[in-house]
Amino acid sequence: LQNFTIIYIKLAFLRLQKAEQLQLLPRLVNCLEDRIPTSQDTLLLLVTPLLGSVELPDALAERAGWLKLRERTAVKTLLLDFLLDVLLLPYKPPAGVVSGDQALGVLFCIDAATYKRLTAGNAGVKLETLVG
Repeated sequence: LQNFTIIYIKLAFLRLQKAEQLQLLPRLVNCLEDRIPTSQDTLLLLVTPLLGSVELPDALAERAGWLKLRERTAVKTLLLDFLLDVLLLPYKPPAGVVSGDQALGVLFCIDAATYKRLTAGNAGVKLETLVG
């Protein structure tokens, strides 16, 4: 039932206007902790492109409490690890690269499993879709 819920959230979330997506972003981030890793990755792939469009409050106290990541260290760790992996993701594979697991790890500075996780199994994914 959880897998069906994640699929439904993914399909519905992508159809929302950007303003509505931004309103739901804290809820998606806060529900990461109780999910299986594949569901976490799916939700993080939805959240990541929106992070550049978030308007944070001016007050430091409000800004610190926006996602409540200080209290939720597991969620903070998940989010930071995912974002660090996104930073290491190449814009495009170098010409002539065989897509074998060993070639991916050597040329991209990330292992094949991480690459597949970030691209959700779609080798043709563009980095722009992850960073908005």
